[in-house]
Amino acid sequence: MYHSFDFDDFSKKDIDSKLTKSTGKLEKEIEAYLKDNSIYITSGDKTDNEYPEAIDASSEVTDSMATAMTEQIDFENIPNRKKGVSTTLKMLFGKGLVSLPATDKKFSQLLKKSPKILSCEDCVNKEFYSWDFEDYFNIIYVKMNDNLEYYSLQYSGEKELSGLPYGLSFNGSSPTECRDKFARYDAQLYQTTVNVDENTSNALTVVTFKMNTSYVRLEFGNEYLTKIIVSNQEQ
Repeated sequence: MYHSFDFDDFSKKDIDSKLTKSTGKLEKEIEAYLKDNSIYITSGDKTDNEYPEAIDASSEVTDSMATAMTEQIDFENIPNRKKGVSTTLKMLFGKGLVSLPATDKKFSQLLKKSPKILSCEDCVNKEFYSWDFEDYFNIIYVKMNDNLEYYSLQYSGEKELSGLPYGLSFNGSSPTECRDKFARYDAQLYQTTVNVDENTSNALTVVTFKMNTSYVRLEFGNEYLTKIIVSNQEQ
């Protein structure tokens, strides 16, 4: 499971709540014990208790469904996005995805920046690490007491941002493009639902695959790539 950390209290950016929801098979596996253990995120004098979101359902997307999803997008009415390149992302992924196991020191060295250290009751040493950047993206690195280890990149900007490995770009790479790009790794494209509140849920498109020893999850919060999660366990 990937925790739904609320970045509003410690991030420089206001991240759309639709984009910060974490979902997946791994979430179901450890959701039970996390419900009884709050995750404390402290910034300044404020502390919030966050609980993981419940997962409603997931279903595999067939080729015809994926095509239909793409056709629903009115490309003529999508404004031409400004494009940018992140030197930070290029530094981080100069040799491809960061392999696991890793450490916060390894990420700090690659990013050339010290992290914020945040509290988490179920994490090793009761803490995890967060880096914010001016390009409207955030990186966290988490290692849980049950040996789950992962890092995630969350993008909340409006322009298309490149610098990711394998020709990917935030707000530029589509679900079908990513599925086809990683077809050699048996990439799976499907939709899952995430709870926004007690009465509302949203659909989220996801592409998952295993590359070497890492499990990769790509999330598309606005029809284009907005989040990447790399884990040492199946998602």
